[in-house]
Amino acid sequence: MGQIFLSDPAAAIRVVTPNDGANLPSVTVGSKTRIRASALLIAVGGDIKLLDAQEVESTVTVPAGLLPGEVLKVFATDTTATGITALY
Repeated sequence: MGQIFLSDPAAAIRVVTPNDGANLPSVTVGSKTRIRASALLIAVGGDIKLLDAQEVESTVTVPAGLLPGEVLKVFATDTTATGITALY
């Protein structure tokens, strides 16, 4: 898969429902399928427990705004931030 830069516009945007079991949905854009978000947009800051592209679980405290980074999953457990949107 080619590199995606934050300066590029999002090719797809999906509302995130934090889920302990399921990864974020994959998105097909043209002939390419993206299996991870390139950033998360946070409406209300708080904690986010996530699974990154290296399949490492982390909990980070974030303000409202953009959280760059390749994300596979946003867990319901330990996530207090709300209004999360995935940018692909």
